[in-house]
Amino acid sequence: MIRSLRTTHRGVASILALVLPVALALALTSRNPLPAADPLPDALLGGEPPEGTQLTASTQSTPEVTLRHRLYSLEGTPAGLSVEVDLTPPEAALDGLLYWIGQGVRGAGAALPDEAWLLGRLEAPWRPRFRLPPGAQKGGFLVVYSLAHKRVVMRAAVEGRAARGGERP
Repeated sequence: MIRSLRTTHRGVASILALVLPVALALALTSRNPLPAADPLPDALLGGEPPEGTQLTASTQSTPEVTLRHRLYSLEGTPAGLSVEVDLTPPEAALDGLLYWIGQGVRGAGAALPDEAWLLGRLEAPWRPRFRLPPGAQKGGFLVVYSLAHKRVVMRAAVEGRAARGGERP
């Protein structure tokens, strides 16, 4: 009885030794190619901020954090704006993401509205500067969102160009 089991086991192991490598090779060659990832936005990669002319500067505080932001006009783009952000204390930026919410968007309380535009992460060795989305000339809000706590930490109003009487020369 044991001899017949050993013979069967030897035969199955021999067949598997021949079939499994071939099956593995066929499976690897017939699988779909891996999708290529889109490149990360510049705001997430870091590097030098874009050049521009400072338009405004503002500081807003809550009991938890203080947010200083400077609005810049981007060189070479008539409607382009960027914002430079400095968050105090620095620990507040460790898990923070910065979002832009345009004027007229409703429901930006403890959760982010669907229309919120991700600008990038706040943790950086420099003061991060983010390019604002189209339509930011009308003004809106910078929103600091904590990933760890899954809530809005701060919402700061940003005055648009139109509210100040148009563009600066």
